[in-house]
Amino acid sequence: MYVHRSNRMEVLVDELATVLRTPKLDVLAPETILIQSQGMERWLGRELANRLGGFANARFPFPRAFIHEAMDAVLGPNPHAALYERATMTWAVAALFSELREDRAFAAVAGYLRDDEGAVRRLQLAERVAYLFDQYLIYRPKLVLGWEAGRGTDWQALLWRALVERYERLEPLGEARDQRKAHFAARALEFERNFTPLFVERGALPARVCVVGGASLPPLFLRLLAKLAECVEVHLFWLAPTREYMGQAASDEDALAWSGGDVHSLLASLGGVGAAFQQILEGEVSYVDGAGEFVEPAPDSVLHVLQGDLLANRVRDGGARLPRSAGDDSISLVSCHSPMREVEVLRDRLLALFEGDPSLRPDDVVVMAPRIDAYVPLIEAVFSGDPGDPLAIPYRIADRSKRSLNPAAEALLRLLGVLRGRLKASEVLDLLQAEPVRRRFGIEATDLPEVYRWVHDAGIRWAEDAAHRAEYGLPAEPANTWRFGLRRLLLGHALADDQRTVFADVVPYDALPNDRVELLGKFTRFCETLFHFRRVLRGPLSVVGWCERLREVIEAFLAEDPRVAWQLRPLHTALHELEASAGLAGFEEPVALEVLAAQLSERLETDSAS
Repeated sequence: MYVHRSNRMEVLVDELATVLRTPKLDVLAPETILIQSQGMERWLGRELANRLGGFANARFPFPRAFIHEAMDAVLGPNPHAALYERATMTWAVAALFSELREDRAFAAVAGYLRDDEGAVRRLQLAERVAYLFDQYLIYRPKLVLGWEAGRGTDWQALLWRALVERYERLEPLGEARDQRKAHFAARALEFERNFTPLFVERGALPARVCVVGGASLPPLFLRLLAKLAECVEVHLFWLAPTREYMGQAASDEDALAWSGGDVHSLLASLGGVGAAFQQILEGEVSYVDGAGEFVEPAPDSVLHVLQGDLLANRVRDGGARLPRSAGDDSISLVSCHSPMREVEVLRDRLLALFEGDPSLRPDDVVVMAPRIDAYVPLIEAVFSGDPGDPLAIPYRIADRSKRSLNPAAEALLRLLGVLRGRLKASEVLDLLQAEPVRRRFGIEATDLPEVYRWVHDAGIRWAEDAAHRAEYGLPAEPANTWRFGLRRLLLGHALADDQRTVFADVVPYDALPNDRVELLGKFTRFCETLFHFRRVLRGPLSVVGWCERLREVIEAFLAEDPRVAWQLRPLHTALHELEASAGLAGFEEPVALEVLAAQLSERLETDSAS
């Protein structure tokens, strides 16, 4: 294994380009570059193309996905591995919570799940526990293997052993014992113990693997890559803030910061991951230093001075301020009253930077934000404009969830929220704005302002009818419900102009143009379909039952246009995976729609784990 270190990402990319210039034996085999995010893939591809004159035929898997591939190539695929995926464990753990509720060790869990209608809290807790078990398999493999060996008496240890035993009961005779070796910790242990280059088939593994951003790798991944380096050329590119040794961490398992010696406060508070990584690297991995180098920044700004202090682990006297010249804004903290204002300030700041430095280009700038999906509409509102405008800034948004990129997925999840709620007029009209829904009912975007006016003028506020209002403990009055408003609209069309007086205790809507009757029919059909599924989607039902109902919802509300078939395919795939994971876990209990909506949202919002 070759380890390339630098405090500058540009230097590491230069080293990566140098490595890739060396041809492999199989020139048609793709390069394998492990990354931590999709945004890194795009940035690396562009930078490598600039350095190499062109860059293609490369794959950018996440480290976890690649480790699984390597295990399958060396140990062979394990058909039981799906049992220990998070989605499957969620359903299995939920079933075990019900089975173990009388166990004294689970008294606290049983108390939390008391009066849990529709298993909503049970699935939420099971999902969180499944996530923790999944993390334990990677970051605490010895803990999990110890549980299987009988160690540990807390409820998590008991639950893990019950999970393994449940899978053994579900597996056919003769295969039950094999599933104990199917989870990541067991396969990693087998890989470390039994891997030898002599038994690896030619072409089963890539000839060269490059890892960018190695400091965030789990220790187990690092050890497995080191083992793999016995027959594969492995290059690890580590962006390190300091050239100094980061010190002995507090413990083998829970290193969060340095211990001992004078340490820069930022390194002490934020350098725990790097300290743990270096401890594993120096103590358990055989490697050769690459040609990476550390670059001493010129002390011409506060940012560069701070970077220089980190590089040398230079601790200044208590209270000493960093030297700062007039106009130095290399580090700025800006307080904004809203996310929208944040984006507006960002645009102004970028325009000032481009004006102050003519050599700076938009593709030199990376803007990072938490929960990027929440900022997408704000970014589009502020940065979108006429490309010919001299103040226009080209941009691209990376690392968006699959849900935010798929209008049909967004519409379906929004629809499920509306159907479970009070049918507020604002929420129903927001749903109608979704293009797949509008297209399904033949309503154009230009028709929406008129529909909004009808709803407002007809007095529609919330609830389907009087009975729906009564479900919320309110008087069963039809006023201001959807049925009340639709009757007014339809009577306004059915009655002649001189007959638009009170009819059957309903005042007809008198501002409906005769040429808009077709639009009224389309809108009424949309509302009646909504009312129908509000009544149909009552639970609880089994997972299979809910998935069948949701397929009916998709067919009824989302347009099946061949041009956008790609939007519906992930929805059907997600429903199929939900059925498969629940079936694999043996979960057959009825649950509330809220449970299925949450599980579906999780599958559509998250990408493959890195």
